[in-house]
Amino acid sequence: MTSAHDPSKKSELTVRRVRVLDGMHFSFRLLEHHYRGMYQFCTGIEEDQTRIAAAFASCWGFIDVLHRLRELAQVIPGLGHKAQELKRFLGRTKLAEPYRHYIQHLRRELVKSEPNPFPVWGSLTWVDSQDPNLTHTVMLGANLGNTGYSGAVFDTVERRWVSRVCLGVGTDSFNFDPIFEEAMIFEKFVVPWMLAHDADTLTVLREPPIISIRFDGNVQGHDESDDPGVETAG
Repeated sequence: MTSAHDPSKKSELTVRRVRVLDGMHFSFRLLEHHYRGMYQFCTGIEEDQTRIAAAFASCWGFIDVLHRLRELAQVIPGLGHKAQELKRFLGRTKLAEPYRHYIQHLRRELVKSEPNPFPVWGSLTWVDSQDPNLTHTVMLGANLGNTGYSGAVFDTVERRWVSRVCLGVGTDSFNFDPIFEEAMIFEKFVVPWMLAHDADTLTVLREPPIISIRFDGNVQGHDESDDPGVETAG
């Protein structure tokens, strides 16, 4: 959360920076939230398949938040579209756009005359928690006979899987580990960059104030005996 001292006296540009940074700061935290629990949900699926919903929610939630971050990154006051850090972030996270478009328009996808040859919610693949050479894939959707899926990508140079978790839609695989890393690299650049432009007035509140309200007793002048269904002693 961001703060500007007496924002009513700040320039329109400063106010815009405050609001954009607010949007980005919480989006980064939401992205982190979805990512941190994702692998743990996946590795627990074999023992408890109710975790499938939590795993898919983390994946699709991550993609939705990343889409929002990409949108906000392109309207940061003063940060030109040719900035190398912005171009790198947008370039290396661009797969979020077709994924988000697909799920955002799922109604349209499901009424096609020719159904998509992959599960409705995609295929989720993760690396085994004990055997780094082993992966597991679960498909969420009916197998219509010709249903296909895309799984984990193996880097033959590094001799490892590109990501511990990936989500397949069509022939694409969304590799969460490297994409999350790119988002964090961008955050380390863009937040200090924005703060530097309003160093005297703008800051990130790590502990925003909490407003608490307690209601005790009856509303003054209210007689419970007037309420239908309320029993009073007498």
